[in-house]
Amino acid sequence: MEGTKAERFYAHASTDEPARIREMLNISVGENIYGFGEKFSTFVKNGQTVEVWNNDGGTCSEQTYKSIPFYVSSRNYGVFVNHPENVTFEVASETVSKVAFSVQGERMEYFVMGGKTIADVLGVYTTLTGKPALPPAYTFGLWL
Repeated sequence: MEGTKAERFYAHASTDEPARIREMLNISVGENIYGFGEKFSTFVKNGQTVEVWNNDGGTCSEQTYKSIPFYVSSRNYGVFVNHPENVTFEVASETVSKVAFSVQGERMEYFVMGGKTIADVLGVYTTLTGKPALPPAYTFGLWL
């Protein structure tokens, strides 16, 4: 996660488009990125552009009910973008050799957290955002 501020961060505004802020964090060769909540794609997110926005997309869409602007790395760190609206991530795609994320607006807050294991990182994340409650037993049945 190196690089100068000018290389990894920019803000864009014009009269035609709303302002956007984008951040780019380096990843290492062989590093894998996982996460973003419920997604109907491969487990490793490298090479993907991921839209994080909860939406009722029906059954013929990539929209999901549990998108989370949080990812973890195989190098035992995680990044959480604390933004209430759409967040776009480009993960080591054809155009970006980093993890880039952007939001519409003039402000973006994100947290980088580390640990000895991915489980440690998830512990830090849930301490920050809140630990989930155990759902009632009946919710573990058939869902259709």
